Amino acid sequence: MSFQEVNTGAAGAGISTFETSTGDRALGARPAFTQVSIFGFVFFESTTFLPGSFTLRLQNNTGFAIKSLDIAYDIFSYNDTNFASAWGFSHSADNSAYTMVGSLDFNSAGTASGSPGWDTVARDTDITGLSVADGDYYYLRWSNSDTAGGLTGNRDQFALDNIAVSAEVIPEPETYALFVGVACLGLVVLRNKWAVIQAKRAS
Repeated sequence: MSFQEVNTGAAGAGISTFETSTGDRALGARPAFTQVSIFGFVFFESTTFLPGSFTLRLQNNTGFAIKSLDIAYDIFSYNDTNFASAWGFSHSADNSAYTMVGSLDFNSAGTASGSPGWDTVARDTDITGLSVADGDYYYLRWSNSDTAGGLTGNRDQFALDNIAVSAEVIPEPETYALFVGVACLGLVVLRNKWAVIQAKRAS
């Protein structure tokens, strides 16, 4: 797989690392569809990242089972074409059956901006009801598709950055008890320290 390194929004079709701001790069793509017709007959057609997707594989190395994930990321878009495109988010426990999260869908405008630049939209979601065992994997996917416009040509450019993932785990009973014990110990130390401070103030 090859990547383009693009310092402006004028990228060719394919996967790129876009400079969305000075010194800050994001992984993204410009999808495209090419069709060549001769005397009304389609002679050749090809697609580039259309449809396409980026998949992030996460491995649980917490030592516990994960019961929920909090996901946050930024979508960057560069609207320089008259094609409307959509980027959606989905997740999977087996990298086969994916669950879409419709509330995170992002759609670009069907008309090119007169002075295009990188626009940013923040997205976040909680994935609950999980049971990801220690050592197992979980998958996050961002996919693109056409929503409006013609057939042949480059689509708007999109990129992902600032992806943050945090997990809530299910500790074993004895581990949970240890956490409670440590918390109580901290409370005792805090109370003793407060008593010493009070005694010093009294003297």
